[in-house]
Amino acid sequence: MINNNFPETTHCDSLFGQALDHLERGNVTAAEQALHTVLTLMPQSSEAMGQLGELLASTGEMTEAARWFTRATAFDPDRIAWLDGLAQAQTALVHTPEAEVSLRLMLARRPGSATTHRRLGRCLLRQGRRNEGLDNLNEAARLDPYDPFATADIVEALIEAGEPLAALELAQPALRAAPEHPPLHLRLGDAWAALGETAKANTLFRRACELAIDYGDNDTHQEAERRLNRSQAIQDQPVAPAAAYIRALFDRYADDFDRHLTGGLDYQVPELLREAVLSRPELACGGLRVLDLGCGTGLCAASVHGLTTTLAGVDLSPRMIERARARAIYDHLRVGDLFEALAEPGPGWDLIVAADVLAYLGPLGPLLTAVAAALGAKGRFMATVERLDDDNDQVRLLPSRRYAHSLGHIRATAAAARLVVLDLTAITVRQEAGYPVCGLLMVLGPSPPIGRV
Repeated sequence: MINNNFPETTHCDSLFGQALDHLERGNVTAAEQALHTVLTLMPQSSEAMGQLGELLASTGEMTEAARWFTRATAFDPDRIAWLDGLAQAQTALVHTPEAEVSLRLMLARRPGSATTHRRLGRCLLRQGRRNEGLDNLNEAARLDPYDPFATADIVEALIEAGEPLAALELAQPALRAAPEHPPLHLRLGDAWAALGETAKANTLFRRACELAIDYGDNDTHQEAERRLNRSQAIQDQPVAPAAAYIRALFDRYADDFDRHLTGGLDYQVPELLREAVLSRPELACGGLRVLDLGCGTGLCAASVHGLTTTLAGVDLSPRMIERARARAIYDHLRVGDLFEALAEPGPGWDLIVAADVLAYLGPLGPLLTAVAAALGAKGRFMATVERLDDDNDQVRLLPSRRYAHSLGHIRATAAAARLVVLDLTAITVRQEAGYPVCGLLMVLGPSPPIGRV
């Protein structure tokens, strides 16, 4: 415990023992005084430094705790407990780069530690290093897939990183192994809430409340109750689809997307889009630079590919992009936000298409403004919307969690973006439960108008 080369060893051993006795009895002040006395007599005692760091951390004095843990690890760099304490103190102080260094030192000594991988993953996410952070979280899950506390922590981090679907997939083995674990139910409820699945989230929040009461887990009970109260207030209202929901929806849908649309839903938009392009002389001649917003698997782009010299696509869903890449028709593909794609510098696009995308955007003003800036002088924007017949209610969120848009809204937002409505054609977007979904195919161009209005 204490370095026996010092003459004060016996006295220090006694003081150190007293400090531990004080800690066991909860007398923190006396324990701290005893440890300081030990360090006055034996200033190189890493054991006393580390114990003092632990004591100060337990009372929330993280700055002082970090200072003593730093000194302890300098004298005893192989002591994992002191290094762990230092990393926790640095994390609490939001000294994120320093915490990363400490956690990596811990992993160098114990590379198979799921806990350290998990903490390092969260540390990296806080620095905006998403891919590295998720790699470490996934490694933590691989090393210990059945620890419900660890899984609940990873699920929370994945949700914060915008990966609620990955969180759900990861949590299933742990939930089967620990079906009565309150925090895990709470975090799974958070994941469903992030995907906009309010009813499923409420079921899990309710179960978390029940289990937390049974286990006396007051913190989880209060958290789950707050979420449930907030969530129940909006359960019967349509919830605007968040980017995480859209990404997760289409990630799950990617493998069957084409077959389901063209077979089950009688989706005719690719053919309608091609007809609209060929009907316009400024486009039918070909040689077009085309940007496909919300490109999905490339189903619509395939219908106009023969008219392009450059074809680029963007979609929120990585799995959709994988399917689009397999078509081998795109020159450029990216996973990301359509506004980022529209803002990229370069010559204006001859054609920007958005097939079955605007239903997830709500009011069209911001999009049309971005489109107007991205179009070339003779460029065209072609997009479909689900039609709303009431011009007094220009945009409506439907129970399907898709937006419908009115003619009046399209005309008003186009004019505000200095775009001219060149064509608005009534179409059937798809079949839903055996009934046609009425929509519009719009063709917009820059102002002043060029060609037929």
